[in-house]
Amino acid sequence: MPFTDRPRTAADAAFVVALHGLAHARGYVVAYALQRMIARAFDEHGAHKLYAEVVAHNAASRQLCEKAGFVLEGVWRDGFRDDDGRYHDLCAYGLLAADRSRATR
Repeated sequence: MPFTDRPRTAADAAFVVALHGLAHARGYVVAYALQRMIARAFDEHGAHKLYAEVVAHNAASRQLCEKAGFVLEGVWRDGFRDDDGRYHDLCAYGLLAADRSRATR
């Protein structure tokens, strides 16, 4: 089920990262922004889990999520339909507050 259809609590959060043209050349800026968003979600808002969905063929976004500590939790076959009507596999990532705490020790 796509993330938008999934039941959520106030302790969950989702984000969208779109990498286009210049964003690839400035990946460090996007990585820094993601790290700040993660820190704010967990440290200031008490989120329990963060979710990310990435089209499977978008290697840059997948790498960004994985470097930030997100874990691939599954793949929805044909889970995303683009503006041209084509379907693409969608990777579901998750990052638990507990995972982040262990990773930063």
